[in-house]
Parts: sequence; C-alpha cells; structure tokens
Amino acid sequence: MKIIHFSDTHLGYNDLDILDENNINQREADFYDAFSQVVEQIKKIKPDYIIHTGDLFHRSSPSNRAITFALEQFKIIDELNIPCVMIAGNHSTPRTNLSSPILKIFDNFKNIHTSYNQEYKKIEFDDVVFHTLPHLSLIHISEPTRPERIS
Repeated sequence: MKIIHFSDTHLGYNDLDILDENNINQREADFYDAFSQVVEQIKKIKPDYIIHTGDLFHRSSPSNRAITFALEQFKIIDELNIPCVMIAGNHSTPRTNLSSPILKIFDNFKNIHTSYNQEYKKIEFDDVVFHTLPHLSLIHISEPTRPERIS
C-alpha cells in the first residue's frame, strides 16, 4: 500500500516584502509552488491514499487567492480518484464558534474526506481505516469534573 502524507502547507502565508513577476508576494508564491510540486508527485506516484495532516491554509480565514489555488489543486487530486483525507490543524480551526471551518469547502468533493469538527472522526475505506483527531481549540476543551468528596 502506498500513502503520500504531507502537512503544514500554509497556503496564503506571506512574509517577504518582495513581489514575483506576477505581483504575488514571493514567499506566498513559494508555498504555492511547493504545493504544486506535491500534486505533481501524487500524479506520478499514484498512491493508494493521500493524507494531509493539518494547516492546509495559514489562516482559518484565508485570502481568496489561497482558497482559489487550493480548490484548483484539490480538483486535480479529486479527479485522480485517489481517496484523500484532510485533517484540520490549528491554523485551519476558527477561534470562535461564529466562523465556519474552512475545510468545509471540500465537503462536496467525491474523493476528499475531511475531519474538522474538533472531534474524533473515523474515516473508513474497504481496506483501511483512518482515525482522525483534528485540532481542538481551547473553547472546546473543558476541565474534567472531579468526584464529590464525601466526609
């Protein structure tokens, strides 16, 4: 069984004050280029499964450019008919319950299976089961209750 695993792609991240020939922040363009290289390797290797384990985007509310790029790339992956599991990381998790999780944009893809609801999720296929645990924000973690002390 062949599995391609990648993580921390941080699409939309920009840091340098340098623009490339397309007027895109050079650092941001570097992240898009690296992601495109992964997609090219997926096409060559043709793995049985693809797993992305967090921080697809650099922010939980990414730029339109980052969203558009991701949708274009995952459309290519989806059309390869290779199951892809995506798990939300801390950069993909909204800080409040008022925001929708960004990975929800992939819910209608046939071969993209997401785990982002800040809870354990089992994703099953014919020959393998993935047990996923996306990032849990502090608003979802509560302190365990202590048993009452009887004197």
